[in-house]
Amino acid sequence: MEHYPTISRRVDDLKNRGYLDTVGKRLIIVGKRTQESPTYALTWRGFIAGLAIETVAREIPKVLKNNPLLEIPFPKEMAISVLSELLTPKETEVLAHALLFGFLNAIPRDIESVDQDKYIAYVIPALVETSEIRERFQKKDLSRLFQIPGFSEFVMD
Repeated sequence: MEHYPTISRRVDDLKNRGYLDTVGKRLIIVGKRTQESPTYALTWRGFIAGLAIETVAREIPKVLKNNPLLEIPFPKEMAISVLSELLTPKETEVLAHALLFGFLNAIPRDIESVDQDKYIAYVIPALVETSEIRERFQKKDLSRLFQIPGFSEFVMD
């Protein structure tokens, strides 16, 4: 039994609702012929919704790295290095759940009512206003961050 039509409908639904978007194409072999197939990545809406999934919550640096649509207003590689340096996978999971709840409290209605280009604007208030996140970062030795290439230059600019 072939599951492709079901998967295709679900992917199309997630794309139409703004959780995924096309980022490229790859060649696939179907029977004896080769054809192009779209490749997808998470949008910010998909990322925020995905924080409810344990594997996504523990692997935020990996998710950020593997999803080109998740752009942030500072170098992504540096943000990934900062997260990896400061947090264990379990702490990342706790941070992710706190971010999810903070984000859901910060948005005006529901996750699908926010325009895609405004998601990043809600992430910062969600981080700053979530006491659990603030407390965890206050206990961290932030001096290690200055060992990350380019971090001190970025902070000083």
